[in-house]
Parts: sequence; structure tokens; C-alpha cells
Amino acid sequence: MGIRSDVPLPTDPYRLTVVLVGVTHPGNLGAVCRSMLNHGFDRLRLVEPRCGPDDDEARNRAKHAGRILDACTVHQNLEEAVADATDRKSTRLNSSHQI
Repeated sequence: MGIRSDVPLPTDPYRLTVVLVGVTHPGNLGAVCRSMLNHGFDRLRLVEPRCGPDDDEARNRAKHAGRILDACTVHQNLEEAVADATDRKSTRLNSSHQI
């Protein structure tokens, strides 16, 4: 898509996985995917999402990063989503979820 389609994207030497908890706006979901791919990250996990990866707005905002939406996984809780993580860092809007 667009003139960047032939430009190689960065690669992820750290095997980072992004976990979004309770994402509510499909546009934000798509924008996160686009930003992830621009920085070489391609693993996304959703916990209790209120919008999904097949939402048209998420796909439109993701642009060239639709493959992240295709491959993302949905989890019932945060513990399940980070069960295989060796290191965890987080930011949060509220204190309802803790790692």
C-alpha cells in the first residue's frame, strides 16, 4: 500500500509483544498496529477487547499493518496474555489491571 510498500521495515531483535487490555476504540487499535510495525514489532495480544481486529475502522487506521491484526490473539485475562513473558513492563490508565 502506498509508496512505502517496497521499503524494508525495521526488525525486532527483542521479540517484544504488545498487550492491550480492554481496548475500546477501533481507530486506536489500528493506530497501535501501524506504530508497532513502523518500529519493527509485530506481535499483539488483546485482553478483553471491546472492539475487534476485523473492525473496518481498525483496518483502515492500521493501513500497511493489517497483518498484525490478522495475527493478533485474544485472551480472557492479563495473566493468560503474559504467561510466557520473561520480562514485563506496563503503563496503564487505571489501576483495575495489575501485572
